Amino acid sequence: MSAQHYWDRFSKANRTYQRISKCQPFSWRDRHLRLHREMAAGQHTLVRTGASRDTGQVFHVLTDADTGAICAAAIDTGDGSIEPTTGRGLTEKLPDVALPRSLPGGPLDPADPNEVLGRPHAMLVQLGSIGRHDCDHNGVLKESGYVLPCNLAANILWEKVGYGFRARREKQLGRAALEVKITRHATVRRGTAISVLSWIVPLSDKTLILRHQILDGADGTVLFSGAVTALIMGLADRKPRILPPALQP
Repeated sequence: MSAQHYWDRFSKANRTYQRISKCQPFSWRDRHLRLHREMAAGQHTLVRTGASRDTGQVFHVLTDADTGAICAAAIDTGDGSIEPTTGRGLTEKLPDVALPRSLPGGPLDPADPNEVLGRPHAMLVQLGSIGRHDCDHNGVLKESGYVLPCNLAANILWEKVGYGFRARREKQLGRAALEVKITRHATVRRGTAISVLSWIVPLSDKTLILRHQILDGADGTVLFSGAVTALIMGLADRKPRILPPALQP
């Protein structure tokens, strides 16, 4: 399953939790998604959602309904603390399985485009405008719409560094996300022309971070930021591959 699948599941879980807990309307400003294991189509899953009394954040844990194995977890951070009135799912701390490992614990800060474009493999691409079907009835970008621009930019970035679709197919390789994070900086509305500034942050000989900064194409305003910790793996053995020296620290 793609990161979009988990993202949409947790968005639905967040809305359901707000209705059940009777809390004040809570819109995340920052969402961190941590993936624990691969899922297959048709797999039955459950999502447990709660809130931390210590941090005021909402968390989600997705498990295999048959085995109980943890598949993914997420943390939603709003502009303020969530305060459930019923106490449903209220805990002292966030679960360890949801805590960030390779990405920042707090919101992503916008980067200086001039500094970023001086880095190896950095790029700036135009992705067109936000369409009607991407938005809600108020003309604001839906939660599901934040992942797609990052995915599209990632495809181009992987192609740029030699791991495009054709190269991966020839070498029987796949790619996998370990963590995903998106921070909203401004409201994204229908008709907004967007461009994406993308670059690579090497982590180890097998992992790297794909960073994305989505900009208003008209004035350069940073709309939201994304980060994905990723790796390249063999399709047969599902084991990570060592990256070329140019993509290592």
